Amino acid sequence: MKISPSLVEEIKRENVVLFLGAGASMGATDCAGNAMYGVSSLIEKLSDRFLGGEAKSFSLATVSELAMSEHDPIAVQIFIKKLFEDFEPADFHLKISLFRWKSIYSTNYDLIIEKAYSKVGDAPKKLVPIYSSTDRIDSLIATSSDLPYVKLHGCITKISETRSSINFNNRPIRVP
Repeated sequence: MKISPSLVEEIKRENVVLFLGAGASMGATDCAGNAMYGVSSLIEKLSDRFLGGEAKSFSLATVSELAMSEHDPIAVQIFIKKLFEDFEPADFHLKISLFRWKSIYSTNYDLIIEKAYSKVGDAPKKLVPIYSSTDRIDSLIATSSDLPYVKLHGCITKISETRSSINFNNRPIRVP
């Protein structure tokens, strides 16, 4: 894919915000070579595990809400965490860390971007995940080398015992 010279210049000036939505983690694989789950396969897994195979034609938001209403929400989140935690970034994911982004926003709750930055030792900026609207950005981002990484739908590393920390619907967290 060819990137326009003007966009390259804006990235160099740290004027570009990267937004990663559904599908950005595709290409990642686990140690057995299995491909990252897409929405359809995630719906199927949730439906089979928590809803007796029912509701496979529903949206991810609906299936996850049904699963959490019929079972312990933390159990649903732990199930999701176990599905995603062993996936590793593809080579093209590693390249994301080589650019000087102003910030990164993602709707994905997996760890692909975190692992990509971890694997690239000489990334020009340090990834600083922001998981919820209660995270204090001003205290987390201390230097110009810190890169805000806002996880709009939460993260599998932040499973809470008191509330659902993975957001399966299309309503992002509010970030100040």
